[in-house]
Amino acid sequence: MLPPRPELKIAYSTAVTGETGQIWIMDRPILIQGTGVEATPVSPDFFSEPPPQHWITPVVDRLVQAVDTGKLLCTGQDYHQALEIAIALTQSAHRNHERIHLPLQDRALKIYPSPYRLHGGDVTGWLGNSATPQVE
Repeated sequence: MLPPRPELKIAYSTAVTGETGQIWIMDRPILIQGTGVEATPVSPDFFSEPPPQHWITPVVDRLVQAVDTGKLLCTGQDYHQALEIAIALTQSAHRNHERIHLPLQDRALKIYPSPYRLHGGDVTGWLGNSATPQVE
């Protein structure tokens, strides 16, 4: 992957290089399929769909539908993989952006939310409040 070039004022917050391409997360994701001279930008159909108003609504809808119908739309494997990616990103950041291979070899690794979230900050509306409680 090419390093960022600040002189061009092209910045991205996250870049991931895989075996068959790259993804850059900016104001919108940029996908590059292939490597070297074979690299081609791609735009999946779901990029043109408007994002949901809130991510939790579809999750709750799927859970309620599963209870109502007895049919699961998700086995939990995608959540497991998302958690594993989050752990790998955290490990990489703590190791000076070292590449972390998936699946993780150390199955005992864990990730915890920030104390603010762990103690209900998002739910209780502490954000921006001058009386934000201090969490130990």
